[in-house]
Amino acid sequence: ITREEMAYVAVSVLEYKNYMPESVEKAVKFSDDSKISDWAKENVYKASNAGIVFGNNDEFLPGNSATRAEATAIIARIYSMLSEG
Repeated sequence: ITREEMAYVAVSVLEYKNYMPESVEKAVKFSDDSKISDWAKENVYKASNAGIVFGNNDEFLPGNSATRAEATAIIARIYSMLSEG
């Protein structure tokens, strides 16, 4: 699974649970924004704004495979958000 696919799924789960912020205005703009697929861009920025995903040196690296550590961290963040809410 790519990083952009992972962000898309994470936001979809949170939106399903009515927990996702709507605004993407505060999200950091990644320097490789043009490489983020159109279908994933909104969710990538929602995930960034919510503190679910982070970039690396201002890059999101959307086409890179997500590592097990990244996937685990995102699942833990989602679980924590849903547990608090």
